[in-house]
Amino acid sequence: MNTLKDVIAYLMRHYPHPEDLSKARLTKMVYLADWKSAIDSGRQLTSIRWYFDNYGPYKPDVYTEVLANPALFRVENTNNMYGDRKSILTLVDEQFVPSVTDDAKKLLSHVITETEMLSWTAFISLVYGTYPITVSPRYRNLNLVVMAKRYNQFNRDTQADPATPPLH
Repeated sequence: MNTLKDVIAYLMRHYPHPEDLSKARLTKMVYLADWKSAIDSGRQLTSIRWYFDNYGPYKPDVYTEVLANPALFRVENTNNMYGDRKSILTLVDEQFVPSVTDDAKKLLSHVITETEMLSWTAFISLVYGTYPITVSPRYRNLNLVVMAKRYNQFNRDTQADPATPPLH
């Protein structure tokens, strides 16, 4: 499994709008990578045990990893356009080369491509539209691997019926 530190560093290095990499956006990008990996390979990219709280999929692991590596990452506290505080997470060590597999690079690049042009509202809609969030009650752990199996089975079962709306 790829280390969380390397996954975070890869996203930070390759995301074209670093000023948008808030704690919330980066955390949810890692969630999207874990979800896509679970769908495609039957395993998560990271070892995070996701939880569905008030604001969607969350675990403090991403932020904790950033704080645990101050020589590599930095937290810049600022305000959003509404005047509320937000934390931007950045890569400090520009020479650091994340050690992620080729499959992980492909998957993370896909997450970046699919999210880089999305406003915050559209980004959150994408995250909240994922199968684990649409079918789970709040305040529960999300077993992405089990949910991906159900999701993939549902998609196989409904392939013959084009009138069935796709799940994300």
